Amino acid sequence: MKKLLLLLALIMQVLVSCGQTTQADNQNDRYKIYQTENLYCLLELDTYTGTIYQIHYTTDNSFEGKILLDSLSSYTRNEIRRELPFNVKHLDFELYPTKNMYTFILLEQYSGKVWHVQWNNEERLRFIIKM
Repeated sequence: MKKLLLLLALIMQVLVSCGQTTQADNQNDRYKIYQTENLYCLLELDTYTGTIYQIHYTTDNSFEGKILLDSLSSYTRNEIRRELPFNVKHLDFELYPTKNMYTFILLEQYSGKVWHVQWNNEERLRFIIKM
């Protein structure tokens, strides 16, 4: 009976420890890539800061690289952080596509704040605006 209880306790410990994630485990999710409808453009999101880059690639000799789409100001990030529980170590942003191929919605998942994000090949048409 003692062996059975010991075995059950050991199995429970293994199951509980496998189900837990640590901050280090989640660091792999800090940067995410999102497809756009443009064949040669992707968006890269830093989920901790809300910073978004356009990534361009090509099959010919035209421009390839990363372009800063826009960035949330440090003031905006600090404003959101003040609303978070003390045990939250970083912000948690996610991008959501819309039916407009150039437009995404940026959501900060703890505060619920949202921004209108527009990417474009023309710099003057790129922006992030708080909604």
